[in-house]
Amino acid sequence: MRNYVILLAFACVITIFPGRAQVEEKATIITYYNMTKADDEKIRLVEGKWKIFVRGEPAEAALIDIENGYIEFIDGGTGGGSTKVTVALFLAKNREPMLAEFHEYYGTGTCPDAGFLIRTCKLRQGRMAEVKDVLPAIPLDLFFKSGYDLNKIAPYMDLRRVFNKNIGYRLPRFGTMTEVFIYAGDITCSLESFGGDMAVKEREARREFLKNLLKEPVKLKWNMETGAFDPPGQG
Repeated sequence: MRNYVILLAFACVITIFPGRAQVEEKATIITYYNMTKADDEKIRLVEGKWKIFVRGEPAEAALIDIENGYIEFIDGGTGGGSTKVTVALFLAKNREPMLAEFHEYYGTGTCPDAGFLIRTCKLRQGRMAEVKDVLPAIPLDLFFKSGYDLNKIAPYMDLRRVFNKNIGYRLPRFGTMTEVFIYAGDITCSLESFGGDMAVKEREARREFLKNLLKEPVKLKWNMETGAFDPPGQG
């Protein structure tokens, strides 16, 4: 009945918490992050402090935690809205580093557009190469209360587009547990702002969708043995 599946993917160096990154003298999260960036977007040391750059300009609200392998900043963009970027570094048992970078965009307006993107890389022949096999497939049923039928909302929403676009990730600054959630702010806003113009069946289907969407995110456990995340409920 549910054939919608999310494919995901992620990232480390030495351990402070098992599997999470702590610094080595020559290789830190900055090292691996910069290997994925053009020169005008690399982290640089400016007057004794590390600075994150976006298109040549210092990033807003920048946080660089080298010890725990975590980076966070705001990309103001060149138009409306802004993007929050989080980066985490994970470590496999063989000390193979893997970098996860998540972009969380929110636009402007009555019902602002939103979009999410995750990119994951591993070290390959001296370069950080993008990989797709670190995060498991997650059945969409896990985001909803037991018994809810996604087919009820299918006539009113392009589910593939929604679930490709609205899947968000909370990368950990501490520990290794990563959370996956569905963003429904745009659906909520559409009901509040335009629900009166919708057909009754569509309005009720959207309300039922939101009512059955679980607030608790799906949790993924990092497996140092495999250098990947275990499927939900395993590990």
